Amino acid sequence: MRVRWIKPLDGLGGQSVIAAPWRMRRAMHTMAEEIGGSEELVAVYLTSKCDDPDRRKRIAGFVRVEPLAPDEELQKNSPNYAWNRPEQWAAGVRVGRPWKGVPRHLLPVLDAGVVAALGPDFWLALRHSFRSGAPQRLDAGNYQALGPFLTAFVAKHWAALEDVADAGDHGTTPGQHWRKRH
Repeated sequence: MRVRWIKPLDGLGGQSVIAAPWRMRRAMHTMAEEIGGSEELVAVYLTSKCDDPDRRKRIAGFVRVEPLAPDEELQKNSPNYAWNRPEQWAAGVRVGRPWKGVPRHLLPVLDAGVVAALGPDFWLALRHSFRSGAPQRLDAGNYQALGPFLTAFVAKHWAALEDVADAGDHGTTPGQHWRKRH
């Protein structure tokens, strides 16, 4: 059970689809192709828009990605939202259960380990890259030290991670302007 990708989200709610702006569809497709249907995990980084101030701007959960069917394209939207302009479309991939949240008492341990694994400058650079809404690969480049750290953290604390209740699909991508259908 390795952590190979990290994805910024606005909430840790057990949604069935995680998405990025349509212009980031290649990264979403690559992530789904590489780890979809496997035991490998995506770390969930919660943006400043997260409702829970204790979990805001930190890695706060983990999720698995479902495989793409052989002829399946990325979803352009989810059933609960509508876009009126193509630039607001999202590239979404289905996620599997369980969603796992980091308990509050382990958040500081995780934060300290992330900064130690990457160094403060690379952690800041990774956080800035989240503005695009795209997932980031953790097994190459400047962030390759983070994947093994997160994998070890999950292995050590898996039993303590909390199942996150299904809160339905909701604003899953930073910077998107979601509009509910009526």
